[in-house]
Amino acid sequence: MKKSDVLLDADKKKWDVFIRELEFKCTNDFMGSISDSSIQMHEFNCGSKLVNIHSSPYISQLKFTGNTNNTFFIVNSISSLLYSGSGSGSHAFSQNGTSVFLPSDNQFNIESKTRRRSLSLFLNRKNIASSDDYYILDQFLWKKSDRLESGSIIDNTIQQLYYPHSDLFLERTFSLVSNLVSYEIEKIKNNFKKVEQINFINDLYQIINDGFKNQDFNLSFIARKMGVSERTIQNKSLLYGIKLYAHIQQKRVRYLKLLIDTQPSFNNEYLAIKSGFNSIATANRVFMSEFGFSISFYRKSSRHI
Repeated sequence: MKKSDVLLDADKKKWDVFIRELEFKCTNDFMGSISDSSIQMHEFNCGSKLVNIHSSPYISQLKFTGNTNNTFFIVNSISSLLYSGSGSGSHAFSQNGTSVFLPSDNQFNIESKTRRRSLSLFLNRKNIASSDDYYILDQFLWKKSDRLESGSIIDNTIQQLYYPHSDLFLERTFSLVSNLVSYEIEKIKNNFKKVEQINFINDLYQIINDGFKNQDFNLSFIARKMGVSERTIQNKSLLYGIKLYAHIQQKRVRYLKLLIDTQPSFNNEYLAIKSGFNSIATANRVFMSEFGFSISFYRKSSRHI
């Protein structure tokens, strides 16, 4: 890990030079003396950075100039800071050690009406998510830490970095924050999968309920209705524990039993075809498997004589 020098008795020129080293383009309007301000940066081997700022009140406009695709930006602030972005409605307010997640591909303003004390973590996305999961990280942007299950742990972990520590401690703390963010990503992915599973099952069952009485109802029909391939239907049904063919046949045989109860004047073959079976032999085999006796036995042993 590479550690920068602390800028003490800083002037605005030195401040701006240091900000550019962080790969930011900025304009600062300090509302007080900058001479007692300080800024310190720790750069980790993975390319992530930790920045500790203690400065007089100011208004700043920042634009990230580095590789925005690989950067995730977290700011933890003890002082009151207001962030506002160029996008409509994009803003965040932090104080009392809360963290906010800011976009690295946007221009935004920071307003500190009191003396600023904050820590910024520029995380390398590659260390906390695969490229396929970057879209999940984008959901964090302009959000506060309290929106996350582990938000308070992230805040408490980052706050330990306000004070001098060994490089080993910084490495371990940084690793913990990265792992917590990774955990949040996995949790969101799992929630997505659950929603996708529920939607798939609901859509599939609705299509089956609407179409099982049709003799032409098959996998190809279902795939066309759902707008996916037959292999996708098969794979997802297997993944979610749905025995597709057995479920369709079960719907048919239970409907057949209902027809026998409510329309006893019709013969078995007619009711079987009406239930979606392609033959009385198939219907009888499924009926026997489902209820333990044949269609004819059911008619004779009940009021349907």
